[in-house]
Amino acid sequence: MGRCSKCNGHTKPSFTTDTYRRKGSDIVLTVSGIPAEICTVCGEDYVDIETLKEIERLINPLFAYDQGTHRLPSPKVTIAFEPPTMAVPA
Repeated sequence: MGRCSKCNGHTKPSFTTDTYRRKGSDIVLTVSGIPAEICTVCGEDYVDIETLKEIERLINPLFAYDQGTHRLPSPKVTIAFEPPTMAVPA
């Protein structure tokens, strides 16, 4: 367990959802199921840098759609990562 830099509460492993937008783009991306540490007091979420980099690599091509000419409107995209289920011993 870590400490929250916002309220000094404790954090616990969980999952979060973030919405991504880029200046000049009408595309809205919502990514859920992101592994994170969540503060049990204020709800602040902390995602490690490697996870953020991986998300960026995943979503950058989607934002590139707005850079070209296309006939379809800008999409709203949802990416949902399935959190792993905890195996229950028999």
